[in-house]
Amino acid sequence: MASPAIDKLGNINSTRTATGQFIVGSGGANDIVTAARETVVVAAQRKQTFVDKVDYITSPGSGVRCVISTLGRFEKVGGGELVLTGYCVAEGRSREQIVASIRERCGWELKVAETLEALDPPTAQELALLRVFDPERFFLGKATSNA
Repeated sequence: MASPAIDKLGNINSTRTATGQFIVGSGGANDIVTAARETVVVAAQRKQTFVDKVDYITSPGSGVRCVISTLGRFEKVGGGELVLTGYCVAEGRSREQIVASIRERCGWELKVAETLEALDPPTAQELALLRVFDPERFFLGKATSNA
């Protein structure tokens, strides 16, 4: 399956295949997002994933409150649209450089919160916990010598 897409309202499309065809049904994702009071989405920060408007809604964004990407945190501040509220600190890069990189990988006119939190890199313990939930390393990627 090709990457799922999320739009600025938190709507998710998770049904497009690598060939561009749609699969019937959303595989339970809609049930989870619709039934939950609040949903947090985790996604790789890419322009193909963070789109202005999804082509097809498989999971409505009404319950999505927060999106955590590989570069930052997006929240619905006051409802509606996702706003960048935190960025992942990267050694040797300024806040402005990181925010510019996030904007480049976002398919909509990104709003940035006035108070933008610098998010420290994960600790070894936090990474170990993530790996419990991603043993095949689909999201985290393959291990490297320093991962």
